[in-house]
Amino acid sequence: MESHEKILVIDDDEEYLAYVATVIQDAQLPFNLASSAYVAKKIITEDRPPLILTDLRLPGSSGLDILKSALALDPTIVVIVMTAFGSVDSALECLKNGAYDYLLKPSSPDEISAALKRAVGHRRIRTELVRKTTELETFKKNYAYTDKMIEGYTDVLAPLARRSDIPVDVRAKLEHLRLRIKRRQIPEQ
Repeated sequence: MESHEKILVIDDDEEYLAYVATVIQDAQLPFNLASSAYVAKKIITEDRPPLILTDLRLPGSSGLDILKSALALDPTIVVIVMTAFGSVDSALECLKNGAYDYLLKPSSPDEISAALKRAVGHRRIRTELVRKTTELETFKKNYAYTDKMIEGYTDVLAPLARRSDIPVDVRAKLEHLRLRIKRRQIPEQ
């Protein structure tokens, strides 16, 4: 995580919110707190936090709604859902919708710290993957342009190498040049 990025913790239970804040503070990580979905969505839109810990049940919304809107805004955001009312169905629903982890409340400081550590590492990997994918797409676009240029050169050289009004030694050099250019082409996969 960058030094300016802050973890967002969302919970309508003020006591649990303070408890999680203490754990994050002990881990020396920067954070913001939100006690409502409305405030959380505003922070997510404006700040795009790299990591979100959200309660599943929130007044007027849900952690699942937070999860979906955060990932729609930025797919590299890592979301951990917390709940005191855990079930296999709700865990599966959260994970299917992109939650990185699912914690039962109350979680121990060690459980929260471990989840945060894993999530920060996952965020780093996810961000790197997005960066590499973008680089690959740029390379493919540049390669396609270069490939078309090479095809253009070989298309121009081929007829020249066959013209009878050009001396044989020049035609041979043109054909040799055409073949050298063509060999440098990387086949499409």
